[in-house]
Amino acid sequence: MGMFDKIFKKKFENKERTLDRNDPVYRNNLKIATAALLVLMAHADDQFTDLEHTKITFLLKKRFGIQDAEVEALLIECKDQIIPETQVQETLKFIDKNFYFDEKYDLMKYLYMLMLADMDLSVHEVKLFTKISVALGINKLALETIKKDVERENDNYHP
Repeated sequence: MGMFDKIFKKKFENKERTLDRNDPVYRNNLKIATAALLVLMAHADDQFTDLEHTKITFLLKKRFGIQDAEVEALLIECKDQIIPETQVQETLKFIDKNFYFDEKYDLMKYLYMLMLADMDLSVHEVKLFTKISVALGINKLALETIKKDVERENDNYHP
């Protein structure tokens, strides 16, 4: 069973997006999904650099208010079970069905921030980013806004 099957199928089975955003189960699902896709993006170019690790840690701590130990536990779980990008379509359907638009938007921002972390946009990263945005229903206008938001926020990024 791949990482995405293990993490998402069990956690989202028989769940609708009508969950309360403050529900601990919902928040945990959001945290795991975000971490898993960030790790997948970091591995898209077959290199998980220290800079990408630092950026993921910063983003997860900022978004979820978690400590280093919890971030590391999430990253270890995700890294140990990374799978090829071609196998994530079903997972993205779960995210699309269960996450609210603003959460999808933030996820896309974090993925784009991570892509820019090493200042080298690989073809694989761009393809994966595009695949994820299409699967989550993020249109071109929203993607352009995401890119502008990220550029503005990167100016203020100091881990």
